[in-house]
Amino acid sequence: MIQLPTAESKPEGTVSLILNRNEIWKYGTLSVSPFDWLEAGYFYYRPSDLIWSGNNTKGHYLDKGFNIKFIYRSKKHLMPDIALGLDDFAGTGLFTREYIVATKKLKSYKLSFGIGWGKYVDDHDFNNPFSYISETFDYRPLESDNYNVGGSLAYDKWFRGDVTVFGGLEYHFKKLKNLRLKLEYDPINYNKFSVDDYLPGYNLLRKKNSNINVGLSYQANNNSVFDISFIKGNTLNFTFTYGITFNKILSKKPTFKPNLDIKDNNDSKDTFYLNLLNNLNNNKLLMQTADLDDAGNLDISISTSEHRNAIRSSSYTAYIAKEVSNLNNQSIKTINVKHINAGVELNNITYVAKYFNDDNNIPIEIKIKNTDLNSGDVNQYKKHQFKPIVKFPVVFSSFSPAIVSHIGNPEKFYFGGINLQNISEIQFSRNLLLSTEINLRLYDTFQDTIAGPASDMQHVRTDIVQYLKEDDIHISRMQLDYIWSPYKDFYTKIVGGILEPM
Repeated sequence: MIQLPTAESKPEGTVSLILNRNEIWKYGTLSVSPFDWLEAGYFYYRPSDLIWSGNNTKGHYLDKGFNIKFIYRSKKHLMPDIALGLDDFAGTGLFTREYIVATKKLKSYKLSFGIGWGKYVDDHDFNNPFSYISETFDYRPLESDNYNVGGSLAYDKWFRGDVTVFGGLEYHFKKLKNLRLKLEYDPINYNKFSVDDYLPGYNLLRKKNSNINVGLSYQANNNSVFDISFIKGNTLNFTFTYGITFNKILSKKPTFKPNLDIKDNNDSKDTFYLNLLNNLNNNKLLMQTADLDDAGNLDISISTSEHRNAIRSSSYTAYIAKEVSNLNNQSIKTINVKHINAGVELNNITYVAKYFNDDNNIPIEIKIKNTDLNSGDVNQYKKHQFKPIVKFPVVFSSFSPAIVSHIGNPEKFYFGGINLQNISEIQFSRNLLLSTEINLRLYDTFQDTIAGPASDMQHVRTDIVQYLKEDDIHISRMQLDYIWSPYKDFYTKIVGGILEPM
């Protein structure tokens, strides 16, 4: 709703970015709804009145945590949806709170009512109803025994201690379909919210004049929602939500229209191989070897980075092979397509050649049934009759701009820069490859940071900012790989070098 939860969630398959800003804090959440009964979030929180010890500056403190909500959607008309949630359930626990809430839709209205634990509780509290189950629910520790140095589940605090009630109403304007009015009862004590206890001086920002929050929500389109509200009787609050639902096909299968160029259409097998090589390569299906036996069985091995789907790339290869064979008067019964990567045969997909005739009307189910997929044989492609010569070493190299980002530094949420990046690969043989990534710094803001992470945890990746401030030219990766397959279905790789930046 505004500050309080409901039993609603985004549609299944939705990813949302929620940005909240008022004079007390900046709050950002990345929320995902993988199912219609589950919603989870990862948040960053920067209060305006807390000091970060790294530079002893007020407003630079930064905390992060996780939220999760489970929803039961009632199938009965009169029953509400019910949700159980845990906010900031691990780590520092500045927001640690739990709730059970029910939401009911009534034409233009939505009504929500719930009970909350932890940071929801103010001075007007009630006994924990779970105390009837066990007396252990009576007491909520100030700090979890599982705290350590942060990042651990604070399960010994969940649903413990006193409870409070909250609720709200949402009204959808009939004539203004995208506009909603929100009204809620907010029990939160902001002097204790996100801090362990009241500290002098916080009252200026956190003073609360009213338990009633009121706001307006406007849905600009299917993805964006803008909210403005007045909370705790004295503070303007702004929220922006942007979400994308991935329950629809975002892209269509591309139509394959190969570019065929037959330079010589005589009946010789060598001419067929050359035409097959040229036409596959022209369509970014790089032919490695080929073999056509007297029974009309055609074996082709290819390597491609253009088509990630092996079924799609093999069917494209088979179609081109059938067209080229028709133009070269070669009789083909089956087409076996092998995918080769770094000299290793990954699979073997066998098609019935006549299925690729343009006048073929055989149902797709029959075609699928008569298509065979297996993992292929070790180095079988090396026995093929037609083996184009590859002159090693082969070098691939490209230059492009690259964005470098560092998110979550208490000093400033985002630091970034732009590098000129060179990515290259040298193939000394089919099995031996050297991959490098070299970056030249063009511009960044990392030089403005301080080095220390101000953390009691071991400094593993927390010192990455200092690493990012180093030389203008640096090698991010230099990796030597030797890849081979000693047996069928066994793949082996020996790797050495600089494998990652940090």
